[in-house]
This record gives sequence, C-alpha cells and structure tokens, in this order.
Amino acid sequence: MKKILVLIFVVFFAVNILYAQVNVGDKALDFTLTDLDGKQVSLKNFTNKSAVLLVFSTTWCKYCIEEIPTLNEIQKNYQKKGLKILSIDVNESIKKVASFTQKKNIIYTVLLDEKGEVAKLYDVYGFPTNLIIDKKGIIKYRDYSLPENYKSILDQITK
Repeated sequence: MKKILVLIFVVFFAVNILYAQVNVGDKALDFTLTDLDGKQVSLKNFTNKSAVLLVFSTTWCKYCIEEIPTLNEIQKNYQKKGLKILSIDVNESIKKVASFTQKKNIIYTVLLDEKGEVAKLYDVYGFPTNLIIDKKGIIKYRDYSLPENYKSILDQITK
C-alpha cells in the first residue's frame, strides 16, 4: 500500500511538471516581489543582464533546507559571472523568513510571496521548485531539484 501511495505521489508531481503552464523553452513570466529589506524586485530587471536561478521554497521544507549550502556555493561561485539567485519563499511571513534566513546564513536574495501568487503563476506544486533562466529570459531547466550537471548549465548561460 505504501509503495502505491508513493507511486501516485510521484506520478502526480511528474504530470504537474510536464503540464505546467511555464515550461522549459518558455519565456519566464515577470513578477515583482519584496525582498527581506522591503525593496521591490522584478524579474524583468535581470533580462539581458543576468541569468537567474529561481528557487521556490519554504522554511518547513526538508529538501529546501538541504539545498541551502549548494545555493550558497552557487552564489559564491557564479555571482561575479552574472548569475542572480532569487529564492521565493511561499506563503510565509517576513518575520519567520527573516529569522530562518539569518539562522541558516543564506547569502542570496530571498523574496516574499506571502499570498502564493507568483507560485500559482509558475504552477508550483512542490518544494523546492528550481528554474534556470538564461539572460534572454528563457527557461532552460525546471524541476524539483537542481540537475546533476547544474554547473555546466550555469557555465553555459553565464558566458
């Protein structure tokens, strides 16, 4: 029974990724959210300037927490090459997210999607959801985790 439930769960999320309205090859949809300093950040500000790693996450998600050291490492290694990491925290308060960010020593930009509107826009059904977007604003990768070859993808889009 447990195996059947796991299989149903996996199939459900696989179907959601395959039929999401925002997929690989599509132009990323613009949004404006507030960062932890109260500053408005729009995705369109990075088009033709920076590649973007867009990460939808929460403070309670085990896999999101496990991904933080990798994202911090990417921030250190790719920021000067023109990559911007935008982590979008979904449906949580600024107080909770700010405390979590400080506690986990997150060094990349964290944005607040307190009502989940941008997550809905991007058809996010699970966390983390990662999108790699090139400088032209085209989605090059979308999945729940970073690909094993993420470094080669990031090297390509930050040239």
